[in-house]
Amino acid sequence: MIQALIIGTVAVAIAAAVVGSVIPQVPLSVSIILLILLVVLLVWIELRLTYVVYVIDDDVRTGQKRSVWAEIAAGWKLTKGWAWKLLCLNLSFLGWYILTAFTLGILGIWLMPYYNLAIAETYELSKEDK
Repeated sequence: MIQALIIGTVAVAIAAAVVGSVIPQVPLSVSIILLILLVVLLVWIELRLTYVVYVIDDDVRTGQKRSVWAEIAAGWKLTKGWAWKLLCLNLSFLGWYILTAFTLGILGIWLMPYYNLAIAETYELSKEDK
């Protein structure tokens, strides 16, 4: 989640710089609004694709064979109605990510399994919900 936000922000900043240099008539406020909209869109897409890895894992364990697009569609359907909960869950880890940066990644040894377990638990809850 945080990685997508950082990548999205950098991509939009580059796009805003390109648009500003190519089309000098575009005001800075329009570029900033486009930047914010693109970041929101990228975060929403990233949240909706959160469960795809878990869907693929379940299909491998059960022996189902589906196309990549069917796996993505199944993960997308499972996150319907869960995007806000996933966003809140990801934001609850923001402090831990900041602490991980201060420890130069050492805290990530404990944080990443904890985060992945939390996401896996929401996946199981969403499967029961559907």
